[in-house]
Amino acid sequence: MSSISILYRNILENSTVTTTNENTDYPKWRLHDRDVGKLFKGTSTANHTIKADQGATIQHDADTLIIPAGHNLYGGAQIDWEYSANDADWYDMATAWAGAAGQIVKEISGAQTKRYWRLVLTSLAANPEIPELWMGERLELSNVVPWGYQEGTKGNINKFESLSGRPHFLELGEDREYRSYDIKLYSSADREALELFLNHSRGKPFWLKDMNGDWLFMCLVDPNIGPFSRPGLDRHNIQLEMIEVLP
Repeated sequence: MSSISILYRNILENSTVTTTNENTDYPKWRLHDRDVGKLFKGTSTANHTIKADQGATIQHDADTLIIPAGHNLYGGAQIDWEYSANDADWYDMATAWAGAAGQIVKEISGAQTKRYWRLVLTSLAANPEIPELWMGERLELSNVVPWGYQEGTKGNINKFESLSGRPHFLELGEDREYRSYDIKLYSSADREALELFLNHSRGKPFWLKDMNGDWLFMCLVDPNIGPFSRPGLDRHNIQLEMIEVLP
């Protein structure tokens, strides 16, 4: 695999979102608050629909769905991801599938531009609980491997020293996944696409599909990253550093 992908826009954030029911202590806005540690909860095991209406002026396409780990859509639950142009005729974006524990990802070849999107949940074993529901269009950055990259975990410990020089260590949390890519682009269009991501994601978490094909919830190490270096005509280089956002 010689490319990475980034999913940084969630159409739920710019849509009117409705759910079949809602536990008011775990409201539906938690589906799109970019906090994977907080849950939306329904109030019944009856069939449940989460619908997003982008309005008459469609803002964003979609080809990728992500539900982070922490949900309870397993134990027989069935999931269907659908779209519609008129809120009456619905079509499968992904063929209905059985839920399973852990992260749920659906990547479709060919983005759809539709006003209405929904997730239909049936055969639920418990009242639905979902930390986030992402629907959006992934940005693929190709040919990253030849230029080098860093991957692995990074410690989450604060080290400081007393006046005597004795070190002290404060563990702030678990180790986090870290990725750094030497991005080299050869067209202004590619640079503009990456700039849209950078401008949108300063201070906002997003999803990264790394070289191993794993989707990770990340943020920019330096939210003020930029500008691009210009080693030549139609050459746009930048070091893209990202670190995992924990629940």
